[in-house]
Amino acid sequence: MIAAPESKVVTGYLYEEEPVRAVRPRPKARKNRGSLVVMVMVIFLTGMAVAYYYAQLYTLDYQLNTLQNQINTLEASTQDLNASVSTFSSLSYVEEVATTKLGMVKASGQPVLTVSVAPPVAAPIVQATTQPSKQVYAVKNPVIEAFNQMVSRFEQKIKNG
Repeated sequence: MIAAPESKVVTGYLYEEEPVRAVRPRPKARKNRGSLVVMVMVIFLTGMAVAYYYAQLYTLDYQLNTLQNQINTLEASTQDLNASVSTFSSLSYVEEVATTKLGMVKASGQPVLTVSVAPPVAAPIVQATTQPSKQVYAVKNPVIEAFNQMVSRFEQKIKNG
């Protein structure tokens, strides 16, 4: 038997339609949407962490290069200073400066007077006087005393000689 397809009942000019059901989201679809949001957040946070660590890496690399440049500059200046020290401490340079700038004369073959210097004495004690321009020391400086004796002998030789 052949049955006729269901037909819509015509009442007047309007057709009767079947009632439309409200489509409810499936609980599984909500679960998938929530896990998708979590995955996107995890990927985003992982990307941010990687970007942060690369930024730290570039910052440290920049600081390392800056410090290396400073080390190279300081090593170059140290080499220049060592060269200057070796130049200025050479006897030929000292002799040249002594004879040209200081007006000293090379020693002749005559005997030289040597002066021995005693070790330094404690700091001088200053006594207050009525005259502020003069200072009296309790202990005399042996270097100055030796120099005074040397000058006085030299004067005596000049007067006698």
